[in-house]
Amino acid sequence: MKLYYLSTASFSQVDVGVLDLLAGKCDIHYSVVIQNKNTNFTSEELQDYCARNGVAYQAFLLKYRFRDIRIASIFYSIIRDIREKNPDVIYIASFDHPIFALLSGLLDRKKVIIGLHDVEYHSNFPNAKMLGIGRKIVMSLFQTFQVFSKSQERLFRRLYPSKKVYAIPLPLSDYGDGQRTAARDGGVRFLFFGNILPYKGLDVLLNAVNGLSKTRRDFTLTIAGRCDDWSAQYEPMIGDDSVIEKKIGFIGNDEVAPLFSGTDYLVLPYRDATQSGPLMISYNYGVPVIASRIDSFVDQVEEGISGYLFEPESPGDLQRILERVLTDHGDRYLKLSETTRKFVSDTYSRERIASRYLSMFNEISKRKS
Repeated sequence: MKLYYLSTASFSQVDVGVLDLLAGKCDIHYSVVIQNKNTNFTSEELQDYCARNGVAYQAFLLKYRFRDIRIASIFYSIIRDIREKNPDVIYIASFDHPIFALLSGLLDRKKVIIGLHDVEYHSNFPNAKMLGIGRKIVMSLFQTFQVFSKSQERLFRRLYPSKKVYAIPLPLSDYGDGQRTAARDGGVRFLFFGNILPYKGLDVLLNAVNGLSKTRRDFTLTIAGRCDDWSAQYEPMIGDDSVIEKKIGFIGNDEVAPLFSGTDYLVLPYRDATQSGPLMISYNYGVPVIASRIDSFVDQVEEGISGYLFEPESPGDLQRILERVLTDHGDRYLKLSETTRKFVSDTYSRERIASRYLSMFNEISKRKS
């Protein structure tokens, strides 16, 4: 089966979790749109990954701004490349630019699967109005889609009952071996990781930590990720610097494994979410999570087995959970780590997820013109 897999560097964390396992079963051409920012991997890193795993690789540099009409020339080059390679299956990680959406109508639509990372855009999502136009075009042109969580599948079926949808969870995200280390002071280590955006609720976490630090010092919170308005928005919210470690800026892939191996809990105080890349990194390293009780995390976090849930946008309830894990840490943490690893092995094994991708691609390949 010839598979043309088109993605963007912001989604490549997902791609590298599955393509190596498919390489022996499909003839894969992996094309990646490289943006100027918010990329998870460099083109060189992706090229090296593909060379090691027998996957053909091609990069398309997105050198124009999102609203620059010249971007059409890059999109046309991508569509022309797909048509020239004439694959059996075309997988496109959703890229809802209106121009690209229109040009994608030149493809054989029976061969196309659109991977939707967000059935509906997050609150305060950049360029949401323009992307919404592209999404309407995509939904009018194509019939087959993939989503990455049960909650997104439920939403998709409600909004688009006539469309075909596959639900396949995100693969685990492996950034190499990480040697488990203990906290130097014996305290509990919490981690907030990833691009810092309003919907991710870092303000909720900071408010909870401010309350907690008034009575306890047996913990640290590491905040690691890029942020465009850190100094104005979040820095002033920090009440006690002694319990906060900041790594604000680009986090290299070589830094990820040490970060997760050196933490006890990942904290996900999101206001809304479709699925979470940091969650799948955390699960890969057997790290339990503390997450807001929103639909996607209710589906992905087993209460008391792989972590704990708290009421969304409630610093008080989050503080209650943080105090609970601090108090119970010595007695319960080893058991929680064990149950987290078993839950992840049973639910999110890379082999199981790759087999579901392969089944999806096989079904679509039968539709060839």
